[in-house]
Amino acid sequence: MGEKQVIDPVSHEIIHRQTLGENQAILLDDERYIHYATDIEPAQGEVGYRDIWVVEINPWHHRAYGPAHEQRASQAKLPEVVSA
Repeated sequence: MGEKQVIDPVSHEIIHRQTLGENQAILLDDERYIHYATDIEPAQGEVGYRDIWVVEINPWHHRAYGPAHEQRASQAKLPEVVSA
């Protein structure tokens, strides 16, 4: 088992810790908190797994592919493809 920890970025204190069970998840504001997951320690004779799903929800004006990125991408020159 591994523990999920949510840490206050100012005090660096763990403000939430939990070992998530099967079909459990945690939602947090990634810009507001530091988060950490301890190493997995499988039960005797078992194999340990950690599934991680990341879903980002950003306001449109803060998205990863914002106007500056789109402008640079539209002006980029792609290398020519040479066929054999």
